[in-house]
Amino acid sequence: MLVTPEDKVGALGTNNISSDLTPLQGFLMEAVLTFLLLFVVHAVCDTRRKDIKGSPALAIGFAVAACHLSAIQYTGSSVNPARSFGPAVIMNLWENHWVIV
Repeated sequence: MLVTPEDKVGALGTNNISSDLTPLQGFLMEAVLTFLLLFVVHAVCDTRRKDIKGSPALAIGFAVAACHLSAIQYTGSSVNPARSFGPAVIMNLWENHWVIV
């Protein structure tokens, strides 16, 4: 007996590309958003910078929120390949997975 009924499982956290995008467009969107997030993390965590006022965690949180809100309807907004790999393994859904990773 399954814990979750089959009709309620759905895609269970996997990322899929919207039908409005080609795989290349999805890949570029994920690449740009991942770059943006990494840029913010490196910028606010640089110990050599003395001009940073405020909370690095808040800046990173806002960057994550902005990335997800802008891309979730198009690619599921993975931004982190490890976050997409687990659900893909569990659900055995590999269609266009290269775009996310």
